[in-house]
Amino acid sequence: MKVSGKNIVLTGGTTGIGREMVKQLHEDNQLLVMASNQSRLDALAAEYPPVKTYCVDLGSVTEVDAAANAAKSAFSEIDVLINNAAIQFTPRFTDDNFDVNSIEREIAINFTSICRLTAHLLPALKASKESAVINVNSGLALAPKTTSAVYCASKAALENFNFSSGRIEPDVPTDLELSGRVKANKPDADLQINLKSGLQFGLGENLYAKLSGLNLSVKGQVDKQKAAQLGVSVADVGALVQMLTNGFKVGEYRPDDARDEVEIRARFPESDRTITGIQNLNVTTLEGLVPVSSFISVIPKENRQSVNRR
Repeated sequence: MKVSGKNIVLTGGTTGIGREMVKQLHEDNQLLVMASNQSRLDALAAEYPPVKTYCVDLGSVTEVDAAANAAKSAFSEIDVLINNAAIQFTPRFTDDNFDVNSIEREIAINFTSICRLTAHLLPALKASKESAVINVNSGLALAPKTTSAVYCASKAALENFNFSSGRIEPDVPTDLELSGRVKANKPDADLQINLKSGLQFGLGENLYAKLSGLNLSVKGQVDKQKAAQLGVSVADVGALVQMLTNGFKVGEYRPDDARDEVEIRARFPESDRTITGIQNLNVTTLEGLVPVSSFISVIPKENRQSVNRR
């Protein structure tokens, strides 16, 4: 998606990441920024006059519903919803200053409001020819810290919400196409998966086929009806494909002798990281483990659209 000329609803846009997004997006798009601090919203509107603002307490169900109605009044079609707002309380449950009433509020702002706002705005998002919902999350969803237990749990809930709400609908085209120049036993193919729903993922150098000297075009034909019946999503298959390529990020650490953090990635052994390895994958569904080959047929063929001069 080219983010230009879009109607964008953004929560938590007065400080931090949200304010930086406003700075970068306001010139070429129509923005409605929602936050809880009216004075900060006024300052934002003064600095970026085209930006619309709306004051809302995302911890209140009533105010969230009213905010959704305000967004639909501002834009008949919404192209992008960015759920960025969040709060974090740091006291442990065992600390003297822990407030039990903070539990409900933290969950309401960090998770419940996102679900409600997304549900309310779906009709306006569907009215757009090209739309997206972006939920800003934290690495603490996968690697929680010892403080802010509720915050970490709310972010883990959001991670699962992102995964579940991204499931494929039966009428969404999900053809899979891979293409690239492949050499024998060398992980140097420049391949891509093109999901015709509009997503592209560069697969990098770790996906290759044990075939000799061919310029390959490999197409994965997806049985959309069967995939939908099994509850398989783009995210399900995408996560597995990452295991065949650069790996799935599970965390970070910083060695004692290094200045920068190093990513920890899980992936299959090199011998299994092949194009044909896709056919050996199993995906978790409501019915248990199901072979990817049951709804995706991978068909490699030589690409003869190029001419070599000698």
